[in-house]
Amino acid sequence: MVDDALHRQGVGRALFGRLVDVSRERGVNELVAEVLPDNSAMLNLLRSLGLPLRAVSDGDSRKITVPVA
Repeated sequence: MVDDALHRQGVGRALFGRLVDVSRERGVNELVAEVLPDNSAMLNLLRSLGLPLRAVSDGDSRKITVPVA
């Protein structure tokens, strides 16, 4: 979660990038993000990573699997 005052400053992208790096170092194959459907900023960030995403909607949220291996 990124504080509202820091939105649109690249903090979320930097944090997620670091999470992907650490996951790869530790042998994690995929991450699962649970994102509210109206959180377009996070959905756009995930799409912009250039990784193949798999999304499943359950009404209240979207579960997005991000392969990192």
